[in-house]
Amino acid sequence: MEGKAKAKKAIVKLDEKKIDEIIMQLYEVDPGSHKHRVKTHDNCIPGSFIITWLQEKKFAKDKDDAQKTAQTLLHRLAIYDVLERTNTSFSSKELYNLSVRNVEYGAMNMDKVWGDEEVGDTLTLSIDLLTDIIKLVHDKKLDFPAIRTSKEFVQLSLRICALQKCKLESLTYGSKEAFWLNIHSFMVLYTHCRLSPPQSAADRQLLHEKCYFAIAKSHFTISEVRNKVLLGLVPFPSKDKRATVVVGEKDPHRRVLFLMGIADGTLDTPAFFVFNPSNLEKKLQDSGRMFMHEDVRIDDHDLKIHCPRLVQRFSKDFGLKSDEVMEIITKWLVPTQAKKIRDQPGFELAYDETKKDACYAFDPEIVGESAETA
Repeated sequence: MEGKAKAKKAIVKLDEKKIDEIIMQLYEVDPGSHKHRVKTHDNCIPGSFIITWLQEKKFAKDKDDAQKTAQTLLHRLAIYDVLERTNTSFSSKELYNLSVRNVEYGAMNMDKVWGDEEVGDTLTLSIDLLTDIIKLVHDKKLDFPAIRTSKEFVQLSLRICALQKCKLESLTYGSKEAFWLNIHSFMVLYTHCRLSPPQSAADRQLLHEKCYFAIAKSHFTISEVRNKVLLGLVPFPSKDKRATVVVGEKDPHRRVLFLMGIADGTLDTPAFFVFNPSNLEKKLQDSGRMFMHEDVRIDDHDLKIHCPRLVQRFSKDFGLKSDEVMEIITKWLVPTQAKKIRDQPGFELAYDETKKDACYAFDPEIVGESAETA
């Protein structure tokens, strides 16, 4: 005798605005205040409380409607069962928490599953997300614990769910480069806010390789966006559908320029800039100029050009010779420094030690006259 298929729990249709409204109000509920919480799961809310709360807040007209609404929240991954993460059936007897409170390594923008609504222009989404997180981090003066629990950060966490359904095929030359540069910077800042900035090389590796974002129905880590999508250092397998969205730039000089738009919040990388197709070239040059002004030192006595370790990547990753690297550098130096190098033969490149100290510098057009924060 064949077994019967398990019936799916009924849900209600909620648009993005309504589900965000529910999440934002439920976020105000203290998950540690309920007498039914268990010792190993302080951050939990009883399902029975959610049913009652939905009715009290007029998000559901009766208990049956509240049950369906709660099932929708679980179905859209806005809440999860704290004792059984894979549980897909809502029960008033179980314990739940909001996904926006999750601080685990893994999915970074699955605080809810995006519904059927259109997400708007893909490039504009990347610009808005990066601009807003830069302003948030800058205005709150790098107070990451305060940022993590702020209402503004929760709202931002819900907005980035739109990345799940953005349309990468709509990006043209210029907009594709700007989108991925923006997204890389956003991913770095967002993981620092949500999980805290890395304190060691191991921490940084975890953030860059274990935290991923759902973008256009695919998963991307920070390392994959940097090394595979933007710089083409490691290709995706040919059968991987993500291989169709890479920037695909072949010119090593252009790829060097892209490096000036890739930040990780340390002294070893440039500032966080916001790009669009019309300002892409100028801002990449501005970023390179700002970075080189801060980190390149000319030693007249020993005829050494002391450069940040990132410059060494020009040769290692893109196959550029020393004279090509020097030519690129001089374009970013102040005229007097560049003239000194050109007029006096014999200068050689020297590389400083790796500097992974935290350093957050931001696009002056976003934060004001000074780009340096800390």
